[in-house]
Amino acid sequence: MVAEWKIPTDRQLAEILGLGVLWGLIEVYVSPGIKSLEPALFGLVMPFLITLLMLFARWRLPVVGSLFLMGTIAALMEYLLTGMVLHGAGGAILLEALGAELILSLGGLRLVPILLVGMYVELYSAFHPLIFKSQFCQSMHVMLYRRWVLAHFPGLGTELTRPQTWILVIASHTGMGLLAGSCFAAFKRFWSRRKATDLSQNPESVFGIYLTCLPVCFSRNCPTSLVTSGVRR
Repeated sequence: MVAEWKIPTDRQLAEILGLGVLWGLIEVYVSPGIKSLEPALFGLVMPFLITLLMLFARWRLPVVGSLFLMGTIAALMEYLLTGMVLHGAGGAILLEALGAELILSLGGLRLVPILLVGMYVELYSAFHPLIFKSQFCQSMHVMLYRRWVLAHFPGLGTELTRPQTWILVIASHTGMGLLAGSCFAAFKRFWSRRKATDLSQNPESVFGIYLTCLPVCFSRNCPTSLVTSGVRR
């Protein structure tokens, strides 16, 4: 599925607005809850959820620009409700949405672009402090995550070197990104198979689709092949 270069319809704009508001609510209200439950894993879990939301939105709205518009709405809500400046969560939201928009607009909603979106969102979340604050190993997320890993895996020793920290963070975020993409790809495949099964087991649904298309098929501008396509199938 490749996104279309067109102006969204009124219904699509309403869905974009709704999903953008949902994204903003997750950032403003769900995010602090996740951070309070397990601060060390917040930097992994939150991008995972946002990846699933963006992939679902592109699946629902295959229109170029829909993800970036959603991100703009979410970033604006973040700014208005929490006062976050551009180099904070608001900037991360915009750049995550922009990157995902570019990947899916160029590659379509296929397995490889889906996995790339997951890895991009997770890795950007990890490197956001480095880009805007010139901090990585000293950033709060990395420090908390490093302590969590050392506490739960004593075989690693009492401290991690800088290269080990880089490898740990990159590997963890890449793995979570691949997991998020794989989860959505599995959902997409399951939904497609279920839809095909429903159509094959319920001829009434096929007949209903055919009846819906009849007025269009017999219009003056419809090719003859569309009229007989339902019969051939």
